[in-house]
Amino acid sequence: MESTSLITFAFCQSISTSPYNIVDATPGTYNVIVLTQTDRNGKWEGGHKTKLTIGRTSVSATLKEQERRDNPKANSDLRDVVSTLGQITINKSGTHDIILRMEKIIKKKGLGPKLRAIQLIPA
Repeated sequence: MESTSLITFAFCQSISTSPYNIVDATPGTYNVIVLTQTDRNGKWEGGHKTKLTIGRTSVSATLKEQERRDNPKANSDLRDVVSTLGQITINKSGTHDIILRMEKIIKKKGLGPKLRAIQLIPA
């Protein structure tokens, strides 16, 4: 779904907590999408318990692969893995703090999460 209200934050590192600011967010309800990245062999490890907080509102879920997408800004063997956390509501326009926290990181395959981006898509 394309929208001028789509908000994307780019990362591309393994993290446990990451604070950022949203600039000029429009009030409304958003679907929270987390994009992580495969390794060069297409391997990916899910199951990471994740929490996204904007202001006083939070949404938590376990990262599960819903689809894979090509990332035009990366090598063709590094694909994005799409995981939906749920929905979050922003009540006021303006700048908001956003925190993504990996509450439990799974490394059974030795991979861990490679966070590439968070997308807030109007619901």
